[in-house]
Amino acid sequence: MSVASMCREIITIVKQDGNIIENVKAMVQSGKIIIPDGKLPIEEQDIIYRSLPSGLVESYVINDRGYIAGISGIEGFYQALVTKENTIKQDQYQNIINVYNLHGENSKVNVNSIDNSVNMIKDNKEVFDKLISIINEQSDEKIRNQAIALAIELKENIGKPSFIDRYKELIALMADQISIIAPLLPALTALIR
Repeated sequence: MSVASMCREIITIVKQDGNIIENVKAMVQSGKIIIPDGKLPIEEQDIIYRSLPSGLVESYVINDRGYIAGISGIEGFYQALVTKENTIKQDQYQNIINVYNLHGENSKVNVNSIDNSVNMIKDNKEVFDKLISIINEQSDEKIRNQAIALAIELKENIGKPSFIDRYKELIALMADQISIIAPLLPALTALIR
């Protein structure tokens, strides 16, 4: 019989950083909780919640995660030593709220997930100010003046059919120095409609 097959209860683990791991199989015993998934990031001082059929919710503090390495076909698991914290009513448990204070542009919260997103600049003024600033660093005065004029035309033609023509002209003009404006290309191409 495997450790996982003995674990028929479902618990929720609340990490110290506020992350919540739900629907975790476990076997709750007096003073210890067995968790068959040895890959979970369980740490001391995490809180475990277990719902009872009565509608109450028990909470436990992990004192020792008690990781046991796998052997002879049995995968690694936890035999966590816990202290029962208290018992609360189900409706109090349902009202646990995580508060995230975010500041600045592109602020994010990732709960039990990996962030594969890409930040995009939404402020068109910022995109064009940055573009003109980069172009101003060009040593060739003729190219610099033409590129700035095209950048200004681009800004004025956002959402118009002529935008793509100005965009192509700017890319062609800056082809030899494309690496300097490359960081802004995603934001500029996002404006093509």
